[in-house]
Amino acid sequence: MSSSGRGLRLAVAVLILIVALLFLSARIGISYSSSLLESRQHQQARGWLDSVACFWPKSARWHYLSARTHRRMREFDQFEADLRIAQKKGWDREAIQWERLVAQAQQGRFRELTGRWDEMFQRAGSDGPEIGQAFVTQALGTFQMADAARGLQAWKRDFPDDPTAYLFAGQIEEAYLNWAQAEEEYRTGLEYNPGHPELSLGLARCLIRLRELNEAIELLEEIHTDAPASEYYELLAQACFDQGDFDRAEELCARGLSKYPSSLMLRKLRVSLLLEKSELDQSLVLLSVLAAEFPADVEIRYQLGRTLQRLGRKEEAQPHLEFAEAGSEQMGRLNHLHDELTKDPDNPDLLFEVAMIYYNYKSRQEGIVWLKNLLQRFPHYQPALEVLHGQ
Repeated sequence: MSSSGRGLRLAVAVLILIVALLFLSARIGISYSSSLLESRQHQQARGWLDSVACFWPKSARWHYLSARTHRRMREFDQFEADLRIAQKKGWDREAIQWERLVAQAQQGRFRELTGRWDEMFQRAGSDGPEIGQAFVTQALGTFQMADAARGLQAWKRDFPDDPTAYLFAGQIEEAYLNWAQAEEEYRTGLEYNPGHPELSLGLARCLIRLRELNEAIELLEEIHTDAPASEYYELLAQACFDQGDFDRAEELCARGLSKYPSSLMLRKLRVSLLLEKSELDQSLVLLSVLAAEFPADVEIRYQLGRTLQRLGRKEEAQPHLEFAEAGSEQMGRLNHLHDELTKDPDNPDLLFEVAMIYYNYKSRQEGIVWLKNLLQRFPHYQPALEVLHGQ
């Protein structure tokens, strides 16, 4: 055989070997990404899938696993695009339907899941945290507190290292002003996820409320490089203010506002610092702006009334102080109303009463969320429709 013939055969053999190696690498990469998904290492799974796509055509399985990864990471547009391609390429129909079902749960489309929860829990597998979070969200939204508690318990039992379960549990306790219980949830979550920024911030919030200020400051200083910067400044400045370190609180407040000028907590704290120095005129200017932006905020209205009072403008102060007194009384009723809703979760009048307390005395935006949630369950409830129509 001529040397050119032998060279051609060698080249073909090398090419076949390269293709075989690439094929094997693609198979290994896709299998490994599937294993990473099962162990809930989503970023790593995404990296392996993207690496495979650089040197091998995307198969039905690749698109299916890519869709699952996007869903886990709440990237629903990319999820749907990949899932459609996987379906066109012949991927298992039942697996496709399951992905869409879990995506509906993650997106809060609970009406479409009526009668499906038992099936979903039985089949949950590594999707347990997504299904658990959806179920607890749905139960909380309908004030099925016993169901929410059971869902959280199962979620933490089956996935004890999932930080979201402890975030949910802590935030629920915070909503009911149960600071010690919330602290316990965040601490337990941090035992499984040391240094987790959101759990650490939750714990810091509780420590400030419980007046454990030294620990709160120490914790915040440890996590500041990982924490969402606005809340880092808000909490650390508040802790320093409550501790009486007004100079440091002022420095942190100024630094935070230079980066996050819309932070309501920092804007309120700036006013508190000015009032501490009896700079009433400047405080009044800032409070007037805040009250125009947030007319339902009881704390702002109270501070505005007290500042006007201290400036001798008692008649102007009176409406703000009366509003703050009424608001404090109404906000104090919320825990009782929440307890009533737990006993009677299908009572639209109770839901409306809670919604209007939030709307009138805490935050217009939060009240509107409550009203919209009410209308999802009771679409023809006229008082809620009238309030939203007047927006």
